Amino acid sequence: MQESTSKRLSGNPKEPDDNLGFIPVDDQWWNASIGFEAPAGNYYSTINDLHKFGDAVLLNKYLSPAKTRKWLKPATGTSSAGTFIGTPWEIYRAHNVTKDGRLIEFYTKGGDLITYHSFIVLIPDYDLVITVLSAGPESDSVPTLVWSELATALLPSIEQASKDEAQPVYAGTYSDEGTNSTIVLSLDDSPGFSVDTWIIRGVDIINTYLSINLPPVFPTPEGEVRVRMYPTDIKTDKQESWRAVPTVGTPEEIEATNALLFWQDGACLTWASMDRFVTPRCCVSAARAMPWRKAWIDPQEYSDAGELRRVLERRAYEVWISEIMLQQTRVSVVIDYWNRWMAKWPTIQDLAKADEQDVLSAWRGLGYYSRATRIHTAAQKVVNDKKMNGLLPETAEELEANVPGVGRYTGGAISAIVFGHAAPMVDGNVLRVLSRQLGILGKTLEVAVDHARKFPVKAIKKARRPDKGLLAGLWELPSLILPGTNDSTPKLRKKAAQEFVSGLLSSEGKGRPKDQSGKLPAGLRHVGELGSVPWLFSHIKLTMHVQFFELETETGDAEAFDISGRLSRWASGDDIEQETMGTGMRQCWTLAKEVEP
Repeated sequence: MQESTSKRLSGNPKEPDDNLGFIPVDDQWWNASIGFEAPAGNYYSTINDLHKFGDAVLLNKYLSPAKTRKWLKPATGTSSAGTFIGTPWEIYRAHNVTKDGRLIEFYTKGGDLITYHSFIVLIPDYDLVITVLSAGPESDSVPTLVWSELATALLPSIEQASKDEAQPVYAGTYSDEGTNSTIVLSLDDSPGFSVDTWIIRGVDIINTYLSINLPPVFPTPEGEVRVRMYPTDIKTDKQESWRAVPTVGTPEEIEATNALLFWQDGACLTWASMDRFVTPRCCVSAARAMPWRKAWIDPQEYSDAGELRRVLERRAYEVWISEIMLQQTRVSVVIDYWNRWMAKWPTIQDLAKADEQDVLSAWRGLGYYSRATRIHTAAQKVVNDKKMNGLLPETAEELEANVPGVGRYTGGAISAIVFGHAAPMVDGNVLRVLSRQLGILGKTLEVAVDHARKFPVKAIKKARRPDKGLLAGLWELPSLILPGTNDSTPKLRKKAAQEFVSGLLSSEGKGRPKDQSGKLPAGLRHVGELGSVPWLFSHIKLTMHVQFFELETETGDAEAFDISGRLSRWASGDDIEQETMGTGMRQCWTLAKEVEP
């Protein structure tokens, strides 16, 4: 602020040279001191200084655009219909300044010290600043009268000049032959642009607007619909945001409606409805109990590029983990998992260095364990990649292309929540509603042909799960798929289990298979079947019969060994408790550990 306004700005300003000041005759307040109230307004300034300050506010040099807009808002009303109080603004509203009668807001701040008076006026609709300074025993009302006259004289001319500039830039016909869409904009004496034609995918929006209801109304009711486009003053280097506002009824019908209502412009319902879905980004996390929901990071609030990168790096990592955890898992469950995860690996670098088994263990209970493996692999790639260097990509396309396990939905969420891009996916139910509202029918009129063949058909699943997939990387108790699962009996299951376990011990080299007499290897005893565990996972439906064996050996180390190409090892009961196992397999272990030794 100091650099934008004046060379010196402090609570006890230095008195400038008298030759630089406008000092009334016999004035006693030029060099007066007001003691402890000095920081509240005892400043020496110029019209140029105040203009710099006002311009800096409107150009968002002090605050982000979102925070500036929030600052320029009334805090309360007054008994005057045209006067509101802000912090610290005195805000005036008038609709008799411009030719079209549009409502204009003036954000002002006045100051007085006996014979010295100042007034600064910000007019955001025009990016205009008016400053008035006066001095003298009878000049107290001068600033208010002067800026009021200036606004009344200047704004109509500025309005016309802006229309002259906007005409060649924005007016005209915009079309997309590929989607059969057209919009025609023109200028007239009313505010904004008139939308003369508006066709989306062959549907005339203006002429069918009265049909767009829930439920839709056909044929379209009679009535005049006019649409106007207004700038929102929200823009980037490449894009601008405009707002389309429809009005239903002729001017005479609208005036008749206004005459029936005691409040001003009561027929203009769009004033109360257009911003109903708008929430400032700074307030997103105000009423959220989810720890990953935080205020949006505004890059303009960071002067240090390194600090901004560190903040974005951490934020992107947090959102990424939350999005993966929230896939098919309730928020109430994810909160605890997410907090424990972040306590263990607070940064993406910490996760990249973690042991894979630790990552799988932390994921236990969330299901789809391949997601944990992909997260770990992706973290290592993001950290080791020279271009990303620990920071997830900014756009949904880059995220999907470069980060394993990130699809269009997750990529859009990260891009929108962290980096502020309009990239999130739209829910299918919302798409269906919008397609009907906007007349984008697509294939909803397609004739159903062989529709029964389009439904999924159950196929025979492989007997053994692959090394990669939903359960990849998890430990499990040795298991055997019975050949006739629907008609198995306890006797057949016992026989199959004895042969299976004998074979395991033979493969390992610590025992021998059953001899020709059918007896078990020495030291191995079948205790019995402990029970059955029904388990449903995705498309897999199993019933697991738990068989309990005891083995007495002279040596019992926990070294890893290989059975049929799969890593296996001996483990104690405590070790099994800490392992990453599927939910169904852990239920089997629960039955086993209840057996008295």
